[in-house]
Amino acid sequence: MTTLQEKDIEFISLRENFDTTTAMGKAMLRVALVFAQLEREQTAERIKDVFAWRAEKGLYNGGTRPFGYDSVSSELIPHKQEKKVIQFIFELFIKTKSTTIVANEGNSIGFRNRNGSLWDKRQIHKILNHPVYLGKIRWNGQVFPGVHQPLVSDSTFNQAQTIFAERKVHRESKSILGMLKGVLFCSECSHPMTPNYTKKRNGNIYRYYRCVSTLNPKEKTCLNKYFNMEKANETVIEKLLNCATEQQLQIITQQVELKNELINKQLLAIQSEIEGLEGVLTSIKSKKEKYLDSLISNQFVAKEREMINSKIDEFTIQEKQFKGSIMKQQFEYTEKEETLSSVETIKKELVFFKVNVKSLGTNALKKWLHVNVEKIDISKDGVLVKFKCVDFSV
Repeated sequence: MTTLQEKDIEFISLRENFDTTTAMGKAMLRVALVFAQLEREQTAERIKDVFAWRAEKGLYNGGTRPFGYDSVSSELIPHKQEKKVIQFIFELFIKTKSTTIVANEGNSIGFRNRNGSLWDKRQIHKILNHPVYLGKIRWNGQVFPGVHQPLVSDSTFNQAQTIFAERKVHRESKSILGMLKGVLFCSECSHPMTPNYTKKRNGNIYRYYRCVSTLNPKEKTCLNKYFNMEKANETVIEKLLNCATEQQLQIITQQVELKNELINKQLLAIQSEIEGLEGVLTSIKSKKEKYLDSLISNQFVAKEREMINSKIDEFTIQEKQFKGSIMKQQFEYTEKEETLSSVETIKKELVFFKVNVKSLGTNALKKWLHVNVEKIDISKDGVLVKFKCVDFSV
């Protein structure tokens, strides 16, 4: 109905009491649509309630059958052959702590997934984390005790989860210092700089940012290969702290005001263009209405009616064209309006950074950078920080 209304088309039903050409007809249609929507939502709620009840009782709700089980009368029954594969996956993972090794070993033995394809580490990871193999049912983000037979013991499943938890902590401990990841770029070749580390013979770990172009031997060697991570982080923080000084804030304020002034001028021009187009559109609609009224109120020969209809079609085409032009200008206006910057917001963010930088953790600093900084170019001569909300670099 919304589509019909947008195109100024009315709806009359021959079988039902629907007629949108009258106020009462429109009201009746809206009431009918409301009740139809209510019925759909109530049906959906009842289905959800049934599924939730079944899950609480430990019953399988259907869907893709978990590998290792057969579905018999909506119940999960262990599959004799697939059960052995599941147990193999858990046992080997606990020994090797590697999903890749488990996948490769299983494939070399001849194990295949349900589609007859080779296993990969993502499928192995999914199985190792699925509570169904512990005899539980997962539904709507919650886990309930199931009535089906588990394929692994509690201790086996928990050992696998412990390994994943340890690996997660280890990954975070390695990557947490990569504060500039995602915003740091090489000024030499414009490639991103990615955090990396190497372990020295004495056991010390050296952390650094590496230009990703050096990872591809086919590309031309970049001059900015590596930068000490700690030094780069400190340099960027120092640059940002300098931005929060009174002198720099005044410069930023001037930059923002100049940028906003230019954008507002462009917005006024677009608005003027929209108003002009709307005026022409109103004129076209008025002319079209006059021709339509003449068809209704007067008698014409066939040739005259054909000419009038041709003129109406011409106005209809023009109407669509001008509506399209107006929508295009409105879209451009919205996009341009979103580029306006708030001086107070920028000041607030920089002052917040200055006051809290010492107490913020690395992840919080990384989040702040991704919100406020467009990119940071690094070279042997230093770093250049470009902000998102204003054309200003330091």
